[in-house]
Amino acid sequence: MEKIKKRSFLCNLKEDDIVEDYFFVKSKFESRGKTGKPYISLVVCDSSGEMDARIWDNVEVLGMNFEEGNFVKLKGEVRLHQGKLQIAVSNIEKVGVPLPYIELKDFFPVSKKDPQEMAKEFFKLIEGITDNDLKTLLNSIFRTPFIWQKFSYYPAAKSIHHAYIHGLLEHTISVGNIVKFLSRSYPRIDRDIALAGALLHDIGKICELEITNPNVYTLKGKLLGHLIEGVIILEKKAGELKNFPPKKLLFLEHIILSHHGSKEAGSPVEPQTIEALLVHLADYVDASLNNVYEIIDEGKETGIQWSYSKFYSRSFYTEGEEKKEPPASTIPPEAVEELKKLKEKLENKE
Repeated sequence: MEKIKKRSFLCNLKEDDIVEDYFFVKSKFESRGKTGKPYISLVVCDSSGEMDARIWDNVEVLGMNFEEGNFVKLKGEVRLHQGKLQIAVSNIEKVGVPLPYIELKDFFPVSKKDPQEMAKEFFKLIEGITDNDLKTLLNSIFRTPFIWQKFSYYPAAKSIHHAYIHGLLEHTISVGNIVKFLSRSYPRIDRDIALAGALLHDIGKICELEITNPNVYTLKGKLLGHLIEGVIILEKKAGELKNFPPKKLLFLEHIILSHHGSKEAGSPVEPQTIEALLVHLADYVDASLNNVYEIIDEGKETGIQWSYSKFYSRSFYTEGEEKKEPPASTIPPEAVEELKKLKEKLENKE
């Protein structure tokens, strides 16, 4: 069986285009119009972006063909609705092939960085740790095939920052590099504990997020969250090693549980070691800058000079092209001279 192949992407669609291709259903909502007629509102996406879609006819039958979170084959016409493109769906059905035959990179955004190069950089950070207990623990975790497969592929979040394939790996490397850099200026920090904690801080994300829909949490993700899941993974792998030092394990668990920085932000405890504080700050810096990077890139692409961030509740300057000035006056030179003379006469009268 061959992988399904997309032929068209949302970013290339124009008004009046007829589209028949594969997409991912990001959301599905059943509603009724003003006359009481039912319709289905959905958002479909691929790696190039997302678009609203509507099922106006044959709603009951088509609505049973798919659910939110499904890959679908969709047929419809692209229309302009309230200034935005929207697909009027005439047929839609769930893709009936196993997940390995779906190229996920066609449906979700992907990191701009080379995943193989990131993998090398990640394991180089591990090799830079001098504490043998910590190095052995990290290798036992990240060289476990099913853990690495998920960790190196998953997004770091549903939105806000690094919300794309390989985003979790990219984010973790950045946090590790920030911790490594700053610990040079603060020699009292236990660099190895801080760096190990940085590399482990989001390990629970592999249990929290659903790879087939980065916008949906798993049941474990909803009930436990990635902080608790991270500690569970850490304790299990440490328990498989002979005589892993309990105090080092405790410090790593504290870093994972406190890296959100406050109880209001979702951490059950706040950072109470200098290493935990450093990891929290590094995590916040990288997540924040990545969020703004995305906004700046969007502004440059669209030519908008100021883009709004929901995360910060403010706009950021994007360096987009300035709006062109109105064209110069096309009034004939003779008329300009006459206007100047008229202006002088009026001023003299005053």
